[in-house]
Amino acid sequence: ATAGDVAVRMSDAVEAVMRYCKLEAGQARLEIELVTLREVLDELWRPHARTAEDRGLSFDNSVAADLVVETDRALLGLILGNLLSNAASFASSGVIEAGASRDGRTVTLSVDNATDDLDAADLAHLTEPFWRKDSARSSDAHSGLGLTLVSAVGDVLGSPVTFAVAGGRFTASLR
Repeated sequence: ATAGDVAVRMSDAVEAVMRYCKLEAGQARLEIELVTLREVLDELWRPHARTAEDRGLSFDNSVAADLVVETDRALLGLILGNLLSNAASFASSGVIEAGASRDGRTVTLSVDNATDDLDAADLAHLTEPFWRKDSARSSDAHSGLGLTLVSAVGDVLGSPVTFAVAGGRFTASLR
């Protein structure tokens, strides 16, 4: 069952990357639908929960249960899946937090976690292909392409992803 779940997730990720490439090349269109953010975050967290738990981390999804946005579900999933994977693998300690706020028709979604490794100077490099902070290079679990992909997919969705480091916390946000 676990292998089947992994295969389905990998297939979905490859399909989403292929759609992103076609969108960028003008060969496809976004598939806009209503997406319940809390539900998507909970679903995407499940594959990372064990890794996080083994590292002493927990997940707090404080997104309102009724918060719905119009977006491309697969591409949003690609963004959020990468952000949650990074948080589960690299957060320093404590709680990984997902939150959202609404301002009129605009929703801002954020994933936030403690960091001992990143500082403000690193922000300029986060979306560079294959860039990894020295302490992360010992792991083969990540290639250094995740945040590059997150940024690029956010741009295609019309939801640029921003990154910030302040007070020992790393935050990724998208609108």
